[in-house]
Amino acid sequence: MLLYKHTNNFQTLDSIVEFTKKIEFIKSTGEVNIEIDGDPILTISAELGDYNMILTLLDLGADINGFRKSKYAYGNTALIEAARYGYYHVVKLLIDYGADLDVTNYMGNSALMFATLNRHVEVVRLLLEHGASVDIADKNNDTPLLISSAKGYFEIVELLLEYHSNIDYVDNDKDDAIILATKCGNYKIVKLLKKYKQLKK
Repeated sequence: MLLYKHTNNFQTLDSIVEFTKKIEFIKSTGEVNIEIDGDPILTISAELGDYNMILTLLDLGADINGFRKSKYAYGNTALIEAARYGYYHVVKLLIDYGADLDVTNYMGNSALMFATLNRHVEVVRLLLEHGASVDIADKNNDTPLLISSAKGYFEIVELLLEYHSNIDYVDNDKDDAIILATKCGNYKIVKLLKKYKQLKK
């Protein structure tokens, strides 16, 4: 039985009982793409970081790129959920099974963006090593480099530059990474970005 950690699907005893019934149904029928309130079991398991459940579901043929449809899930896939919470080994498992690295949710956020937002450095590295697109912008026209520069995530900025993130990309306010880092007082990052920009010339 999975324990409640984050998901909205486990707010009541009735929801837990329902989830248990679904798991038993999967075991008895092999129907792995069933949903709870519009959310595939695989994506819920990814949110919970349940490696063994995810492995079982994938081996049974679950849709690895299925997305959540419940009200506050924003269309997240299993990979996005795993990256969001920094579950490195779950992210690696999903990558190994062929998850789409660049799929985005309704807000335009990719797994890389969520890993960046929540400062999961090793997950960012893992995604980039396996070919995740470095400059996918969300609906606000922010990229991982813009976000990490503004937030002061030096290690992530370094990684994104190593994978050739576009330093000249601007958001909806026409601010680039250097401007955002300067506005937020992240001067170590400003220095790094300016050095990188100079080397590119």
